[in-house]
Amino acid sequence: MEFSLKYDHLNFDFLKTVFQKIPVEEIVAFIGASPSGKYARRIGFLYEFLTGQELELNKTITGNYTDLLEEGKYITGNIVKNARWRINNNLLGSATFCPIVRKTRTLYELLNKNITEEIEQLKLGFLPDIFRWATNYLYSK
Repeated sequence: MEFSLKYDHLNFDFLKTVFQKIPVEEIVAFIGASPSGKYARRIGFLYEFLTGQELELNKTITGNYTDLLEEGKYITGNIVKNARWRINNNLLGSATFCPIVRKTRTLYELLNKNITEEIEQLKLGFLPDIFRWATNYLYSK
């Protein structure tokens, strides 16, 4: 799991499945071996976040607060400090709905486009009534 968090993209479905297969005692032992380690704390936080079950820890979690998602790799939300795991929860949602948006080259290209200018150019090719009708149709869908 630590290797996955270090080198792979975050995948909640994968993590939740792994959490269901690993005995809770092994997760608690891993966290207890390094209670200040950022990956141990992330695993503990994600376990509770994804399963809804609280881990019974034998050691106090210590260390500086660390962001759950790296801002250079993901679109992040507002930080909510989790004192139990000393994690800055910067996910975009809750356990019931939480999209993970990776910052890819394609996303950067789309974010750098001037969408307003492109829409204005598109309007020039259509009658105003048709453009308004199409816009209303898309908003209602």
